[in-house]
Amino acid sequence: MARILIVEDEAHLAAGIRFNLEAEGYDAEVEADGAGALARLAGAEPRPPFDLVILDVMLPGVDGFAVADAMRKAGNFTPVLMLTARACPRTSSTAWRRAPTTTSPSPSTSPCSWPACAACCAGGTGRGATPATS
Repeated sequence: MARILIVEDEAHLAAGIRFNLEAEGYDAEVEADGAGALARLAGAEPRPPFDLVILDVMLPGVDGFAVADAMRKAGNFTPVLMLTARACPRTSSTAWRRAPTTTSPSPSTSPCSWPACAACCAGGTGRGATPATS
């Protein structure tokens, strides 16, 4: 089963994303801020490893860009799906330079985001994780 870490400070959005991912068979966990995400993702081998990180850009304290930078500097190349409420080209290009797998408008509780999750998990960490089918 694919493991996904959701980093989102808006509790209702995080709960909705988690609910939908779990309904699709993913194992989802939530971190509410960038500092918590750094603690779990900044090591070269996060414990336990995740197949995908869904990362909000606008987090209190440490923002999503800083989390993505720290992950890559630490050697953590887990795929990242960045969520942003700012749908401007500057934000999208900044996100791509920080090496995420893809970006998505926030909130992303609609099923249109799930194909992106499945694609990231299938090719992510090399573990070949996919959602549970039973």
